Amino acid sequence: MLIRLVNDLTQQTKHLSDDNISAVQSLKRDLLTTMQKHWDSTLQSYDASLHTIGAHLAKLAQHGTALEKSERILESLYCD
Repeated sequence: MLIRLVNDLTQQTKHLSDDNISAVQSLKRDLLTTMQKHWDSTLQSYDASLHTIGAHLAKLAQHGTALEKSERILESLYCD
């Protein structure tokens, strides 16, 4: 939406001086750069969250495997 507004502003200022056009183009570049940085940081945060969840799931799987082995051992014991 912001990019569209900046593009509209660029179209409206075509008849203005080169300085004004350059200012609008600079604003557009800055806006795109800021949006990209935000997107990159969001992706890094998302990746970190997925890594944490994966680590917890791996620990849970190891615990489940250990419990399964313990149950098999206990079931194999025979007492009179």
